Amino acid sequence: SMYMSRAHTTKQIDFILRRIGADGLGGVRVTATSYAGALEQLTGVPPTLSTRFVAELRRQALVEWSKTADEIRIQLSVKGIHRLQRAAITDLVVPVPDSWDGHWRMVHFDLPARHKHERYVFTSQLRRLGFVMLHDSTWYHPYPCFAVVETLVQYCGISRYVTMAEITQLDVMTTRRLHRAFPGLTTHEV
Repeated sequence: SMYMSRAHTTKQIDFILRRIGADGLGGVRVTATSYAGALEQLTGVPPTLSTRFVAELRRQALVEWSKTADEIRIQLSVKGIHRLQRAAITDLVVPVPDSWDGHWRMVHFDLPARHKHERYVFTSQLRRLGFVMLHDSTWYHPYPCFAVVETLVQYCGISRYVTMAEITQLDVMTTRRLHRAFPGLTTHEV
């Protein structure tokens, strides 16, 4: 049997979940007689692996299956939907423009202690997206990122605790610190 890393399996499962959820929460209907056959048809995953992925999807309870004589319906479970949302969050990126517009984007939040998990998810994603924290719970980024942060905020369910601002002028000390944190920023005046 072919050896596959956990990371590769995770990517494959995420891909399969995206295919199942592509047309919405109603799932997909496939003309097939076996779950592995349905999965193979839907994703192109070879039969040898389809069986394994069916077992993995079952083990993690990520999808719900139903079968008639010649048709199989595969639908994301609540757990599968959450997994897909989480995968979408880790796919977020802040696009880097050709030149910097000279503005800083600031994200500030004040989360109650009971939101420890949300804080962890939010800050680890901000860090991954290239934000720098200069003061407690105040993060900065040089490029337009509000849509990305908004998606993250919605996912974490913390809208009421987050403020975003675009800043055209900052004090000298903060500006120096940010330029140290983001070396190589150049503006091209039009």
